[in-house]
Amino acid sequence: MPLRDKEWERAIEKHLLAEGWDVWRALQVKVKRGPMWLNLRADLWGCIDIAAMHPERSFLFVQATTSKGVNERRRKIETHKWPVKRAKVTFLRVVVSPDYVDGLDQRYRVEIWEARAQRSMADSRKWEYGARIHQYHPLTKDWTVAPDIVPIAK
Repeated sequence: MPLRDKEWERAIEKHLLAEGWDVWRALQVKVKRGPMWLNLRADLWGCIDIAAMHPERSFLFVQATTSKGVNERRRKIETHKWPVKRAKVTFLRVVVSPDYVDGLDQRYRVEIWEARAQRSMADSRKWEYGARIHQYHPLTKDWTVAPDIVPIAK
């Protein structure tokens, strides 16, 4: 069975922790409105579910979603003002810095992890989970979709 929102976020969090990332996940906040209690989300900047930091790989900002929500999440990420810097260009040469690859800022990555679920080939009663990763490039304002599905343990 495909994972629900909170389960999918927890699965991504576990996956990143196993790879050595320090992870912060947006949590739900309970708020009383009249006689009812509501669960409200506290996304980072209104568009990020998970923020992670790795000592060797810089920062990663993840929006977790299902296939149905990809376009809406892309619009939310695109409308946020991300810090961008271009590589310094001096007289007839580009100053090479480890923070830049092909002129793009590599100090952080912004990604959408789209939930993918399929029945196991070995046992059709079990489900296998994975993520299709959409990476946003704030400088060029375009998206790159990874061709492979990244396996995620539940």
